[in-house]
Amino acid sequence: MIKQMRKRILVAILIIIPLLFLGWRLRPHSLYDIFQIEQGSVSSLSISVSEPGVKNGNTFINQYLLNAVPPHSNDFSAIMSILEDSQYRSDLRNLLPWDIDRVNSGSRNISYSAIITLCWSNPKASYGGLYFLNDKKIAVSLDAKNGYLILHPTNRNTLENLATYLIGHGERS
Repeated sequence: MIKQMRKRILVAILIIIPLLFLGWRLRPHSLYDIFQIEQGSVSSLSISVSEPGVKNGNTFINQYLLNAVPPHSNDFSAIMSILEDSQYRSDLRNLLPWDIDRVNSGSRNISYSAIITLCWSNPKASYGGLYFLNDKKIAVSLDAKNGYLILHPTNRNTLENLATYLIGHGERS
């Protein structure tokens, strides 16, 4: 009887633990939850989008930039709206007890990549970075934490929308 009860408890634990991990992985977070800041507290942002390619047998990288964009501008509103349009799911690697110091895109076909730096007033951290490696993976850095968090956007068009906006409104370098 006790042996059967132990087996049931062990089976229940083996079922519950993966379900908890799965629930944690699938639960989406807002942009503000990731950085632990209040909505509307971002005071400035900068964004760079890179578009690599090959034309006539020569490689190229087109770079588009919006630098130190203040919150009252149309560009700021548009970029924040694109970022807020998606939720972000955590990667299981974020549960590791050590810092993640390298993240690769894991993809050979990259149309765009983007780097976004956000600034705000917060005693814990005053800025954070979002590194869109591809449409499925984002590395996030916080100034108060070593290493990266790996996230996955629920809206796979987020990177494409950022790139489209910057190609039309950013400064090409």
